[in-house]
Amino acid sequence: MRTKQTILFLLLIFIFNNNLKATGKYTYQNIVINQTFSNDSVIYPFKGIDVLYGLSVNANCTFNSDSSLIRIILRDENMHDFILYETYPMIDSVWEFSLNEACEETCFLDSVIPNSLIIQITDANIYVESFVTNISKVSNALTLQKVIFKDLSYYGKSFL
Repeated sequence: MRTKQTILFLLLIFIFNNNLKATGKYTYQNIVINQTFSNDSVIYPFKGIDVLYGLSVNANCTFNSDSSLIRIILRDENMHDFILYETYPMIDSVWEFSLNEACEETCFLDSVIPNSLIIQITDANIYVESFVTNISKVSNALTLQKVIFKDLSYYGKSFL
């Protein structure tokens, strides 16, 4: 049953995501980084971006040990944190992999004013190619977030 739900969820996200890009209803902005991070860092890539309605990452990740960790956190102007992406060997059994517009709590945002991105690294490397921002309002962002969080909880992540 969980497999059918997961496949349906992924199919809906795929259709929804492709529909957004195809209709031109939403505006996406690519923030090119092209940098490798192997230590904790804070970056401020949001110059000229006043409000976010979604944020994802394109990157290549490498774990160096069983205790490796890669976490990217979006911090807003009110110092609220949103997990953009988090991974470690207990979640991902492959130690070298790519991320294509990956997101967790930042897939759909409700008018977030960005401040910075906090990159936390433990015995790992991440080459960040770019971040993809949605700078157009998503009318049902909170509902979409709940759907994603509920699906992620099947994989051992609980956000609600």
